[in-house]
Amino acid sequence: MSSFVSATRYYLDRYLQGIPFSGRVIDMGGRRGNTRGSFRPPLDRVACWEFVNKDPSAKPDYLCGVEAVPVKDGGYDWVVFTEVLEYVDDPRAALKECARVLKPGGEIVASIPFLYPVHPDPFDLQRWTPEKLRREFEGAGLRIKELLPRGGIVAVILDLINFYHDAPRLTFGMKLFRVIFVRVAPFFLWFDRGTRYKESLTTGYLIRAVKP
Repeated sequence: MSSFVSATRYYLDRYLQGIPFSGRVIDMGGRRGNTRGSFRPPLDRVACWEFVNKDPSAKPDYLCGVEAVPVKDGGYDWVVFTEVLEYVDDPRAALKECARVLKPGGEIVASIPFLYPVHPDPFDLQRWTPEKLRREFEGAGLRIKELLPRGGIVAVILDLINFYHDAPRLTFGMKLFRVIFVRVAPFFLWFDRGTRYKESLTTGYLIRAVKP
């Protein structure tokens, strides 16, 4: 990992890089040209990769919320819905919209933080347990294929430290610590692989589901 952003982003990037995206992809809440993390849309492997966002600075194809997107039913092979659920006022409506735009047999790749600091954009509204994720996805007509934790207790601690030292008005000592921290943090992620209780002590969850 060339530049440490966060443990939660590290695990998300690794997961996305292993997804066999193809056909038509719609990125709900994504940002065109977003450089956060190491994942980049594999444009050479897909027919299109379109973005939905209500923020004009994201340069989306569809300037709107994720609860109602002006596209036809069943038009996409993949939905990307990462780091969005925590911000949505009506998550069930958003998940139903994801299901609506998917072709039968199409898949959604999603993520949500769990033991992670509050990060408003503009509001941070919720954290969900695995049971809540299963209920909401299935209630929206999506069958979960994978529900994975994003790291364990080491990753949680790294992100808490990282978030605190990313605050404004840092002292010189804190700035120096930050410089050192971003260089050694990836090393500690190696130890995170062997930690236990990841199902309940984790930075967040990765979900892959299919529209039957």
